[in-house]
Amino acid sequence: MISKVVSVSIGFGLGMASLIAMPTFSLKQDFAATIKPDTLKTMISGLGYEMKDLTTEKWEFTVTKSNTDIPIAAEISKSGARIWLTVFLGTISAKDKGDAGYMLELLKKNSEIQPVQFYSTEKDELMMGLPLDNRGMSPAILRKQIDFLTDQVVATDKLWNNRGK
Repeated sequence: MISKVVSVSIGFGLGMASLIAMPTFSLKQDFAATIKPDTLKTMISGLGYEMKDLTTEKWEFTVTKSNTDIPIAAEISKSGARIWLTVFLGTISAKDKGDAGYMLELLKKNSEIQPVQFYSTEKDELMMGLPLDNRGMSPAILRKQIDFLTDQVVATDKLWNNRGK
């Protein structure tokens, strides 16, 4: 088990006596509480979703909400600190890339839907992502976050769906 311990001392009084009477407490961050990729896959499968392998440590599953199928990719960051849930919303057209007003709309919408965020890949793919802390993750927390992400996909549909068509 890998642990990181941070000790903080608080002293009251004057002189050497305060060093002796200083209360100490520890903040312990237990990295063993993080889940591994295979556990993430099992957890999502356990929620009733059929998993499709995208890579050995990245999977896709589909959630249907408001008559819309929403494929979600799930993976753990390289550092292991975050779980990422991402949704591909479409390819950004040349017209949209040149439309500063539209790009600004996406950025502004991020402030309303955070911690969910719109972002673009190097391949000009418009994505929506939700980073989750990879500590203390449970199936109930994961289900709540999946619901939150899919709610945001549906709520922002008019902003990103059928652009340039």
